[in-house]
Parts: sequence; structure tokens; C-alpha cells
Amino acid sequence: MAQNRLSAIALEIGSVEAYAIDDYVQGRPVDIRRAVANNGYWIWDTEEFLALLDVWKDYNAAHREDPVHVLGADQPQTAQAVDYVVAAAARLQLDAETVKLLGLLREKRAAAITEMSRESIDRILSALGDAIGSGEVDSFDSQRARDVIAAVSVRNRILASSKQGVYKNAQRDRAIAEMLASYAAVRQDRSVAFLGHNVHVMNLPDKSPPPAGVHLRQMLRSEYVSIGVFALDGETRAWDAGLAVGVIPQRLEPTPDTSFAGAFAAGTPAERICFWNRELPLVAREWLKVPRAVRGFGPTFVAGEEAYQHLPMATAVDAAILLRNVQPTTPTMTGVRKRGPGGP
Repeated sequence: MAQNRLSAIALEIGSVEAYAIDDYVQGRPVDIRRAVANNGYWIWDTEEFLALLDVWKDYNAAHREDPVHVLGADQPQTAQAVDYVVAAAARLQLDAETVKLLGLLREKRAAAITEMSRESIDRILSALGDAIGSGEVDSFDSQRARDVIAAVSVRNRILASSKQGVYKNAQRDRAIAEMLASYAAVRQDRSVAFLGHNVHVMNLPDKSPPPAGVHLRQMLRSEYVSIGVFALDGETRAWDAGLAVGVIPQRLEPTPDTSFAGAFAAGTPAERICFWNRELPLVAREWLKVPRAVRGFGPTFVAGEEAYQHLPMATAVDAAILLRNVQPTTPTMTGVRKRGPGGP
């Protein structure tokens, strides 16, 4: 991490929800199991992720002068972020009408906000950012406050561009990209890593809606580097196809040798194969220009041919990590998801 001047690791969770996790890896007293559970994302609520947080915590303990932070880059819900900004607004003694206006952004459906109101909200957020930067809101961590204001600003812009002020899942990747770009901008020469599904990080301009990777390549150009992680065999953990049982271990069918991952793994017994596209032999780079079968992963398990998409891997990712055998994650007590009596 130090070698690559990594400043922060962003996760698919809300901005404010990440604070307790960041506090933990900075060595502050936090009930980390509760903090992870409170995010509500079962993909993170695992024993393996908790162990990874301990690795980051140990790293920071050995590099106190240059620690790595944990950020939240997701935007499906921003209620806590808006509440955080409203609290900052109250400390600046803004009038009740202003605080009420900011509060409208807490809702997924914010049709009540007019174009004039949106402009006012942008001015308020800008003023808050300036005030925090100058130290007027001294009881708030300035970097965190600026990050949260960026999150709320993104929410306001996304709602402004949508019909009837509705925040749809189709706009999620754009919001993620804007959040990540804002994080990168304030950290200047430092790197920010984003841990997300391949479907978010890939540069696939022909996909509708475009993944976050497309927006990030447009915003950051060559400074954005996409690294995909792919599995050849083993087991994963996901909802069953019919959503009738729960999040359970699912057996992966062996990856065909004609697929993207299978072709590069053929002929080597290595458990992990890593490569940069630009460093591949010319014949391999030419092969990647033709769309190849790539197995996708998501919250719901898909088997057979439906699990594969044919993608232009020469441009979809800059680098790839192929894992020969993967194992399902281990849910914590709060990370279990199941249908039926007693199911969350």
C-alpha cells in the first residue's frame, strides 16, 4: 500500500456508514462487528472481511504517519450523509428554511425540489464546504465533512438530471463514479482504490446504463485503472436463483477453455494468474479485441450459459487477476440471509 501511495480504499457502502469502519482501522475503539452489520450489506458482513479489516488496521498501526482510510462510495441511500450535512448547517446557524431544504435530499423521491431550489442547495453545499475548509465548523473532521458534502452534492445533481426527481438504480454507477472522482480530486497525487463488482469497474461504453468504469475513464482518463477479478472454479456465495432459500454456497461450473479466463489459465497450474493487458504478447492482445465469454457474479446466482457475457476485454479492464479455485465467504451471525421463518 505504501509503495503505491494508496490514500484510501472505497467500498460499496454509504459515505457516513463507512466512518465507523474507518475509525476501526485507524485504531479507535469500535465494535467492528456491529459497525459492519449496520451497513446492511451481506457481502461485507463476513468473517473474511473482518479479517481483512484487521490487516488494514495492523498496516496503519505500523504507518501512523501515512495511514490508509476506508471510504464509502455507494449512493443508493444517503439519509445519514444528509443528516451529517444538516448537522453542520445547524452549527453554522443557518435558518430553518435552509435546513428544511437540505432535508428534502433525504428522500429517494424528491420531486418537491424545484430547479431554483436545487440551485440554492448547490450554493448552500458550496458555502458549507468553504466554511469547513476555513475551520468555521471546527468540531467536524474537515476531510470527512468535505467528503460527505460531495456525496450530497452528487445526490442533488443526479436528482436534477432525472425525471420527476427520482433516483433510480440506473443512475447508481454514475453516482459512484462522481463520488470516487471527488475523493481522488481532494487527495491529488495519492491513489484511491475501489473494491466493487466487476460490473461496476469495467469500461464498457456500449453497456446500458454505462458502468461506473465508463464514467471514471471519461473523468480521470488514463489515471483510472480497472482491474478485474475472475474465478475459474470452486464455490461462491449468493442468493439462490429463485430467491426461495437464501444466500448460500453455490458450486461454480468449470470455466471453458474458450472463455476469457479459461484461455489464459490453460497450460499453467498456477493458483493465481495476474497480467496487465498492455504487457501481453501481440497475439494475445489481438485475441482480446474480439468479445470473449466472461462469467459474471452478482447477488443472485446464475448458472450455465446465462452466467456468461461476451465482452471486449481488450478495453473492459486494464489488468486481470484469475483465481483458479475460490471458496464461499463465511457469514457472521448478522450476515446470514434466508427466506422463511426467522429469515431477515
